[in-house]
Amino acid sequence: MVRPFTRLDHFCSWGGGEVRPLWRDSTCSAPNMTKEIFSHLSGALGISTSPEDVLAYIAAVTSHPAFTRRFQKQL
Repeated sequence: MVRPFTRLDHFCSWGGGEVRPLWRDSTCSAPNMTKEIFSHLSGALGISTSPEDVLAYIAAVTSHPAFTRRFQKQL
């Protein structure tokens, strides 16, 4: 599930352990990804990448029907 805001009490039975925020801070200035991932992707793709770009890619791939079919047992 991708949401702009996540309240951990909505996930009480899971304890919020699977929540992975995009940002490390409330001002959205420190991405929850290493700096190296952006330099690697930029070098490989020849374009600059942002945390939002990476999240959009992950959301697109993991929501594709072929992905969910292939990994249905793990999901």
